[in-house]
Amino acid sequence: MYTYINSQVIYPPMAKRNRLQGECIISFTLNEDGTTAGHTVVKNIGGGCGEEAMRVVKLLKFKPPGFKSQNPVPVV
Repeated sequence: MYTYINSQVIYPPMAKRNRLQGECIISFTLNEDGTTAGHTVVKNIGGGCGEEAMRVVKLLKFKPPGFKSQNPVPVV
């Protein structure tokens, strides 16, 4: 999963210009059928990094787990 995230992230120009780096945490609900919903940024370092992290997390696909769960995903 993290290999896919790292291959899809496009570093925001504002963050590059201001030399921002760190970890953004995105929380979402994984539904019974494998779809995701309720994406929220828990930790944002600014410069457009939180929005980019959310964009990439929304692209993730999961196998249906059969139960609902709340999951945080760190994006570096």
